Amino acid sequence: MVELMPQEIEVWYIIPAVRKELVKAMRSMGLQQKEIAAKLGITEPAVSQYLGEKRGSEVKFGKTLQLHIGKEAEKIVNGSRSPMEVIHDITSMLGVKKIMCDLHRGKSKKIQGKCDICFK
Repeated sequence: MVELMPQEIEVWYIIPAVRKELVKAMRSMGLQQKEIAAKLGITEPAVSQYLGEKRGSEVKFGKTLQLHIGKEAEKIVNGSRSPMEVIHDITSMLGVKKIMCDLHRGKSKKIQGKCDICFK
């Protein structure tokens, strides 16, 4: 079995989960799939997959983080922040780093005990 690096966990699981929450928030604001895709710089089929729970569903965020992501989605929609800035800031949050570490421990047989590589 190939061991995943923290960066792979972030790319394969965390970023898709953040995008999914952004898509859901933008949809709740009344944006159409085409508009959401354009705002986030992703394809319309990706938006459809996020909305249909086919992508980004392995990681679940708590209500507080979902609300934060919703507020950040508003900033993307009104043009005051770019999706790249928002996603970077969210993935850098300590709570998200902890989710990433927990997921990494669950996917790796070699990580045992205390690992703090993501917090250095």
